[in-house]
Amino acid sequence: MKILCSGDLHLGRYPTRLPAGVPRESASVSERWLAMVELAIEEGAEVVALSGDLVDRANRYFEAFGPLEEGLRRLGEAEIVTVAVAGNHDFDVLPRLARSLPAERFRLLGEGGQWEREVVRTRRGEELEVHGWSFPAEQFVGDPLQGYGLEADEGCPVLGLAHCEVDGWRSRYGPVSARALRARPPGFWLLGHIHQPRLLEEAGAGALLYPGTPQPLDPGEPGPHGVWWVETEEDRFGEPEFRPLATVRYEAVDVDVDGAQTVGEVQARLLDAVTEERDQTMEGAGVRPSWLSIHARLTGRTRVAQRAIEAEVSAHIGDLELGGEARCRVDRIDIATLPRLELEELARGGDATGHLAELLLRLDSSLPEVAALVEKSGAAAERVVRSSAYLPLRARAAGAPPLPEAAEVLRRQAYRLLEELVVQKENV
Repeated sequence: MKILCSGDLHLGRYPTRLPAGVPRESASVSERWLAMVELAIEEGAEVVALSGDLVDRANRYFEAFGPLEEGLRRLGEAEIVTVAVAGNHDFDVLPRLARSLPAERFRLLGEGGQWEREVVRTRRGEELEVHGWSFPAEQFVGDPLQGYGLEADEGCPVLGLAHCEVDGWRSRYGPVSARALRARPPGFWLLGHIHQPRLLEEAGAGALLYPGTPQPLDPGEPGPHGVWWVETEEDRFGEPEFRPLATVRYEAVDVDVDGAQTVGEVQARLLDAVTEERDQTMEGAGVRPSWLSIHARLTGRTRVAQRAIEAEVSAHIGDLELGGEARCRVDRIDIATLPRLELEELARGGDATGHLAELLLRLDSSLPEVAALVEKSGAAAERVVRSSAYLPLRARAAGAPPLPEAAEVLRRQAYRLLEELVVQKENV
């Protein structure tokens, strides 16, 4: 039995930060959903399994209904059964949509947070047992496995469907243990909520699969996206196979500008790195992206000042767009370079420049006073995060960086300040 697996479609959404002039509909999630439907039909899927958040909460009912209904109609005409659960975005919308569709086309399991069992019979007469749980509200801090009392028939493969966060103990979106999932009857779990594709395998245990969004929605979802195939043989599941389907790709690229002497050299290395990333992205089988959005990070030690890079490189990233089979643009540049400075020589001075240079030399040591300074910096960052000015963002804030990251932030800011002081002294 061939099963096409997907989830987190967010019908009604459109990818962000694409090159100017990209036709909105051609990059839409709805267009990729219909492409997924055609793939299922062409390659002989018998079941399509969807792990929630089919509909985006911001767009809800009307915008999602047309594409969803059309896709399910095509699947039904091809005698392909679609099974799904609802996620936190569509916990209230998807049940209403399901009631508007013929039951033989679309089966929603676990409405209201109650585990439900369904035995699906395919067009070839094979059976698949599905255990499903849908989100009961926009947030759910309890364990979804509480109340799981389902048993499985012998000799039939059992698929688990749930929208949850594996091992996310403080999550508000169905925190659940991977070990507990594997202790339940399903031999394969298709999960939703995490937008990055993620296959969790353990020897001697059933696989847990987050299929990821079939079309990435923003730069926080880098890398290839698509759908997954899994086949059954008797009561066992085979190895899941990823199939690229997205027409949009986001990538983060580190650009080494170590030793660069001029802004022109920095620009050349950036262009080379972007071109190489585009060419590598276009290799491989499956659907190739039509649009590539890159977040570049410049690293290394260089005599080119950060202010010069900001003025001559970052300020003009809108002009850097490559053509070819995929249109490619740099959406953002982070400057993480460090200046080429003689710290030992600068530290001999008794002015602010000397004190900063001495601090940088000591930051890599394990001296107690350095650890105390890093801890003090981390505490200061935490106070900023918790200040009333950032109250609207606090629900999404991750808090202050942990100490190792705080030390790196302190180092980079100290280098940047030192670079400015040296430039000022040279211009006096």
